[in-house]
Amino acid sequence: MKHFIFLILSIFFLGTSAQTIPAVPQIKPVWITNATLHLGNGSVIEHGMIGFDHGKISYVGTGSEIRIDRNSCDIIDGTGKHVYPGLIALDTYLGLNEIESIQATIDHQETGSSNPNVRTLIAYNADSKVVPTIKTIGVLLAQITPTGGMLSGSSSVVQLDAWNWEDAAYFSDDALHINWPNMDPIQAWWAGSIEDQQKNTMQTLDELDRFFSEAKAYQNAEKKVYNVRFASMKRLFEGNQQLFIHVSQAKGIIASVLFAEKYGLKPIIVGGEDALLIADFLKKHRVPIVVKVMHRLPQRDDDSVDDPYTFPARLRQAGISFAIAGKSGWEGRNLPFEAGTAGAWGLGKEDALKSITLSAAEILGIDKKTGSLEIGKDANVLLTSGDILNMSSSNLERAFIQGRNVSLETTQTQLYKKFKAKK
Repeated sequence: MKHFIFLILSIFFLGTSAQTIPAVPQIKPVWITNATLHLGNGSVIEHGMIGFDHGKISYVGTGSEIRIDRNSCDIIDGTGKHVYPGLIALDTYLGLNEIESIQATIDHQETGSSNPNVRTLIAYNADSKVVPTIKTIGVLLAQITPTGGMLSGSSSVVQLDAWNWEDAAYFSDDALHINWPNMDPIQAWWAGSIEDQQKNTMQTLDELDRFFSEAKAYQNAEKKVYNVRFASMKRLFEGNQQLFIHVSQAKGIIASVLFAEKYGLKPIIVGGEDALLIADFLKKHRVPIVVKVMHRLPQRDDDSVDDPYTFPARLRQAGISFAIAGKSGWEGRNLPFEAGTAGAWGLGKEDALKSITLSAAEILGIDKKTGSLEIGKDANVLLTSGDILNMSSSNLERAFIQGRNVSLETTQTQLYKKFKAKK
């Protein structure tokens, strides 16, 4: 037993031995010249120029009217290269799950069904060895989300180059997350009887409704005994926090939207695989969809085999707002390629890019600050030598978070350099 514990601890500490140092604040202006600029809003500027200073974008255009003082700034030749806004990973437990087979490194789920007081931000591990691997494919911001239970807790948006969670915080406690119960009984030997499933679903929904009703009454009470769970929902009821509801089936989507509106809340649906079956309802209530996992099997046996790939394009055609989230944790490194799949199956390349940049920022409520290459926004900028949505050509050369030239080193690249030098 002692040898086993020693082995586990050795693996853990060896895995955390090498750390990349967070970048210092931007010191002088940076200009990227003669590159193809993909603005993130659907527009492209060929042979363009972008400049940023003090962490903010100061210029986007062709550069024909700009004269640069080469002695006071850094100039990067972008000939033949591409510039993109930093990608945004929605709904991920990145930084909360280090080694999936070791329970002590998993921190994205709490005990109990109702935990609105749980905050993922303070549990975020800025020294995670997984985070740099996600950053090297262009993800610069991530919505760190809790899982499990009925009411999972609050997510926060972090930037992926920080000393600690305080430095990482980009938008704290952006949303509260609900896991909506399955309202379509499953006919399987392990699922129990249909009657028991329906009974459990109704009990869960009654519990959720009662919890929200009591929490709202708590906010309006003049005299009250402090309740940490009810108090943590103040921002939600005041409109300073969004409500993300994780649900797939059409019946559950309708019920969850009506539930949110009952309490004066505007929901965002995560998953929503059946969204197109109720497209008119979603358009009427102006509910956006966070598309999860493009690379998957169809929802039903009689669905077309390419259903998951064309889903975003069909959402756009139906007039439903959406963003693409992809898988969670370490699998988030496929985010741009999942968006690329949507682009190849009817969405188009620039709209696919928008789905993981500006559209994601709009859903999070940070689009005034980031999500596209526009003057005045944070300089969250990527420079690549290939198409960032194409797995075979994507090659990230530079990444800037709020103008800081961040390291693209990972444990893997460090080991590569080490053993490449071995004689």
